[in-house]
Amino acid sequence: MKKLISCILIFALLCSLSVSAFAELSTGENAGAQLKLIANSFGMLRQPDGKDPWYYAVTDLDHNGRLELLACRKDSETGDGYVRGWELTPDGQRLEALHTPFENESANPDYFFNIITDSADAYYDAAKNVWFYIFTNNLLVDMPEYDLNMLSTFTCGLSMINGMLYDGYLGSKVVTTTGGQTTVSYSGQDEKELTEAEFLNLANTSFAGYQRSSISFDWFPASAATNLSRFADSYAVFSGDRTGVQERVNLTAPNVPNTASYVTPLVITKNPTNEQRYVGETAWFVANATGYNSLYWTLVSPWGQEYSIAEIRSQFPGASISGESTTTLTINGLFVGLNGWGAYCTFSNGVQSARTTTAYVYVYEKTSSVKNTNSNDYYNWYGLSDEELYDLALIALVLDDSDWALVQDTSYYDPWEEALAEAAWSDYFDMLWDCRMSP
Repeated sequence: MKKLISCILIFALLCSLSVSAFAELSTGENAGAQLKLIANSFGMLRQPDGKDPWYYAVTDLDHNGRLELLACRKDSETGDGYVRGWELTPDGQRLEALHTPFENESANPDYFFNIITDSADAYYDAAKNVWFYIFTNNLLVDMPEYDLNMLSTFTCGLSMINGMLYDGYLGSKVVTTTGGQTTVSYSGQDEKELTEAEFLNLANTSFAGYQRSSISFDWFPASAATNLSRFADSYAVFSGDRTGVQERVNLTAPNVPNTASYVTPLVITKNPTNEQRYVGETAWFVANATGYNSLYWTLVSPWGQEYSIAEIRSQFPGASISGESTTTLTINGLFVGLNGWGAYCTFSNGVQSARTTTAYVYVYEKTSSVKNTNSNDYYNWYGLSDEELYDLALIALVLDDSDWALVQDTSYYDPWEEALAEAAWSDYFDMLWDCRMSP
């Protein structure tokens, strides 16, 4: 991290310019067309509210002239934030989902940090044409059973580059109370200890030399999104042109229907599950979602290559596959060549798409005994005895992903060398879980 220098405050003051001085935002008829598309697509993008509602704002974070609809939900208990977003495509015909760092984690794909705020300092890197928005988040960990209370304050510099949202962690303040004693610590990106003054000035030191401004946000709940004007208001606040946007946007267009009549949001409600079958049998992959009007299946090879159903039929002329445009994909007459292949389903509503997790089919020769008559039976992998398989299960169940690499050094576990060399960790763990192994 760059050293704090005394002149940075003066420089920042001189660089506190308006947003329009740095980049041209979308206004006029172009903004009007984009706002109409966002408003008319809202019913398919609106997120289902739980105990904590979602809020929305119209922005142009990267100042490329293509507007975004951001959605954010703050966990009222922990302070954690969850973010989703969509940006107009270059042709202006549809909205495309923004990407986030945790999108491939099924547990919390939209985990981010809370960005619901009225305003944020912004720093513009003119050389790279990148904007950074400063957000501060408070996360609470309260565990009275351990006499521990910890409040962490994180400072982040949000940026958006090529459709990807980056959290831009800068540093943190941690207030820990335990045993009646309270301690306060400050750290930067590299976990280097900071003083309080250095922490408070993190943004200025991290973005020294960048042009600084203040950006406003206008967040609203789904219940308020009843007409085009509400979306225009939100963008007008962000752009800093509160009157100009409204004057130039054609508000004579029909009002957006009330949110109560909107299309159900696109949400995956069922992921396909793994199938274990003998040669010649049938495997079924079943998936479902709400708010979709089309779907298609994709098959994945054991090496991670993806194929359409048409490509699979060409590659495996003997494969009998049906249901590629339905929620149930059926593979008849399984053969060994399909062992380890996976399938996932992609749902779409014309504005956004969502895909399920990948499930796999394991195809066994008739001569290999796969005992699956009840939940306590074991799969006989590679000729392992029940005792060996149970011992291996005990090892696997206490390992996390990082430790698994140690097990893959099969010199430590000679009796299971082939199984350990052949089995992917996630699939193997699924197999162990399905077996419900017990002493």
